[in-house]
Amino acid sequence: MSGVRRANPNDRKIRAGSGLSRALTRRIGFGAAQVPEPVVDSLEQMVANTPIPVVGAFLPTLLDHDRLAAVGVLSAIPTLLLVGDEDVMTPIEHSRILAEALPEAELVVEKGAGHAVILERPDAVNAHLRDLVNRAGPRRRICLRPGWRLSVRKARITAAPLPT
Repeated sequence: MSGVRRANPNDRKIRAGSGLSRALTRRIGFGAAQVPEPVVDSLEQMVANTPIPVVGAFLPTLLDHDRLAAVGVLSAIPTLLLVGDEDVMTPIEHSRILAEALPEAELVVEKGAGHAVILERPDAVNAHLRDLVNRAGPRRRICLRPGWRLSVRKARITAAPLPT
């Protein structure tokens, strides 16, 4: 991958635990709703463990990436765009544009949630992921290898060899 290098444990990292670090994590990561302190701690630690050179190498790619140019491969695939309406890093309008470009997309906007919606609203995220799995499930007959069986339990589909 051009421009991205592996993290070196000796690289400088953002210092977790400082008042500024905590305030930035809270403001950038989460929406207006109260989030348990251990969840804020977890995100702060994830950010702190990311070496600054890695962040520096990643940012230009993030800013220059043309998301619309990449949607073609997803046009026929059920897709979930799950965002918080208080995300200060990714404007909700970007998600709306992507949803319009993807005929099989479902756009879900979590009121009061921020960029770390997956940490902020784990139950809602899991429910929407289950819906996506059900929506994206097989729509036609599945061809299994000879001697294999199909097992369907609670939206989980697995294929395994038949017992001998």
